[in-house]
Amino acid sequence: MRSVLIVLTVLCLACSAVAEELEASEAVGRELGEMFNAAALAVEVPAPKPKPAQTVQPGEPVGGRELSVMAYSYCLRGRTASGRYTEHGIIAVDPRVIPLGSRIYVPGYGWGVAADTGGMIVGNKIDVWKPTAADCYRWGVRTVSIKVFPPGK
Repeated sequence: MRSVLIVLTVLCLACSAVAEELEASEAVGRELGEMFNAAALAVEVPAPKPKPAQTVQPGEPVGGRELSVMAYSYCLRGRTASGRYTEHGIIAVDPRVIPLGSRIYVPGYGWGVAADTGGMIVGNKIDVWKPTAADCYRWGVRTVSIKVFPPGK
């Protein structure tokens, strides 16, 4: 019986020591939380950077060279012949017909930039970039009258 009392006494002492440790760690945790909150309030968040100006403007164009072309679509991802990544607005052209860097307005697609070439894009053909194969099937092949604006204008 005496050994049971000793064990219980030791357990009670251990429990009280653990309780004191928990109280101390909770106090430290509160202090740390208050320090972090104060530090967070003192931190200045930088203003968001302005978005770079678009290289092409939305809307119907005025002027430019009008050209009737067969418009195909592609959904490949990667770098183009001009070094840009594929995204909406990247159009593959025959550089002998439309110079790379030209701004192009394609009805039903919008504004784009002649930034890619392709082995099958010869003459009055263009390839407009679409994000998925389903979008490419919806686009199909169509004859469109595009407007081409020289690079840098």
